[in-house]
Amino acid sequence: MKEQRRTLAHTSRLVYTPVRIRTFLFVLLTAILEIAFATPPTTGSERAYIWHLEGLTVYAQPSAVSPALFHIPYAEPISIMDGEKHTLNAFLLDTSQTSKRTVAAYEQSSTWLKISYKNKVGYLPNTHLVRFPPPGPAHDLGFIMEDYLRELSPVLWETNEGKTDSTCARYESHFLNGMRYRATDYGPCEQCGHYQQQLVLPEISLQEGFAIALHLFHRSSLLKPGAEVVISSDGTVWELNGISPYGHIHQIRITPQPGAIRFTYDTYL
Repeated sequence: MKEQRRTLAHTSRLVYTPVRIRTFLFVLLTAILEIAFATPPTTGSERAYIWHLEGLTVYAQPSAVSPALFHIPYAEPISIMDGEKHTLNAFLLDTSQTSKRTVAAYEQSSTWLKISYKNKVGYLPNTHLVRFPPPGPAHDLGFIMEDYLRELSPVLWETNEGKTDSTCARYESHFLNGMRYRATDYGPCEQCGHYQQQLVLPEISLQEGFAIALHLFHRSSLLKPGAEVVISSDGTVWELNGISPYGHIHQIRITPQPGAIRFTYDTYL
């Protein structure tokens, strides 16, 4: 119970209506619908990490229909050499139907990047790349957000607040690298109830924020058969709402702020 309640964490164009599915699979099509070459957005040797739990495939050219060269496992670092802009199409499929009919689709803006990994070079989209490492194997048996954040940066200050008239408990910490984290237990106290986590990550993009949110939903069994998920946006704030196979309700709001992305993660158990 404690681990569940302390668990917190592709950019797409605007989705005008929420996408609702039962027993779904998230699939990136291998066919590229549009490629618009532009001035490379990144050069040099910037580092990024693989946040997709199943790893990523690297291609010979900036195209998913080009030959696959090799696979990079989850959490591995890669060096970014340069990139070219393109648009991919992504679909949500209803896997409860034997025909796997498409129930909804939305257009996703990503960037093909030329990368280097262990002296091998190729191309992959930045959809599941983030510029800091994801949770490692030590978190597989029970993910606690504040423990993971301590691995990224020293704590400047923290505070633990006991039971009040409005909350059962509240923890807050600020980190040397600018991260801010707050966890609030709204109760009912001594029972499963409403638990909220707020996390501000400085200097990351909306694409990285969405990759992190998908990763956190995956960790909470929300990207597995039997889950129900709604993805929506008002043009600024993204929301992921889900019901896990265990009946737990999860909601992540991704809010861009000046120089940062704010995550608000509500869990109802």
